[in-house]
Amino acid sequence: MTSINKYPGWKNAVEQFLREGFKENDLLTYEWLHEKFMLKMPTPTMLAEEAKKIQFEFMTEFKKFETHLLTQEQIALRCERSHGYRIVPSQEQTDWAWQNGKATKRMSLRVENVDILKLTDQERIDNANASARIGALKILFRNKNITQVDQLIEKKSGKERLIGQETQNERN
Repeated sequence: MTSINKYPGWKNAVEQFLREGFKENDLLTYEWLHEKFMLKMPTPTMLAEEAKKIQFEFMTEFKKFETHLLTQEQIALRCERSHGYRIVPSQEQTDWAWQNGKATKRMSLRVENVDILKLTDQERIDNANASARIGALKILFRNKNITQVDQLIEKKSGKERLIGQETQNERN
């Protein structure tokens, strides 16, 4: 019996991903993704125009695939340059989202869609705290028209603090 591919390709990829039973820290190679998205792999002999078209189609399919895995399966994917995408372990997802999220919407999605059943009590508390910090940032963004976290957060003495919040020593 032959399998029927679902269109668009990202739906086929989700079905294959779930069927193949990938685990945390597994790598989804670019070859695997292109195959499941039903796209050719770009080659060095390919015309630049054709390769760009394939890359655009790949990113279109991948964003839908990634969003589905995150919101429906609570699985986040981290880019591994020139290899593919690695599945972020649930225990690392909150810290990873906070450290690598620039846009609050994307960061919020990554923090809110953690499989909390796989977390320890302390990791659940950390996840809830990160979610609360993002909520506070969203309120500040609305008031200040700021869309990037790095415009609002500054690293000082190894600690994060909101710009505009001064300590008593800084005022003097």
